[in-house]
Amino acid sequence: KLVGGTKRKAADAAGELSIGEQYALGIGGHKWADVALDMGKLEKRTAEDLKIYLKYHGLKLSGRKAELCARIREHAMS
Repeated sequence: KLVGGTKRKAADAAGELSIGEQYALGIGGHKWADVALDMGKLEKRTAEDLKIYLKYHGLKLSGRKAELCARIREHAMS
């Protein structure tokens, strides 16, 4: 059920998780720690995917893409 004002993609509405959500939860073989260690892979993710990870882990969502990547790397290595 959608909660007031949230926008969801068709895949989400059907109960499927987006790639960003799969990475955030570490399911389906998707591991952010592996992506975070590979400098090029993390930067190839969309800002939306990066923010999904940050949101799932209770981290700050604001900032430029480079700042989001740095925040994920720091969290993944802790």
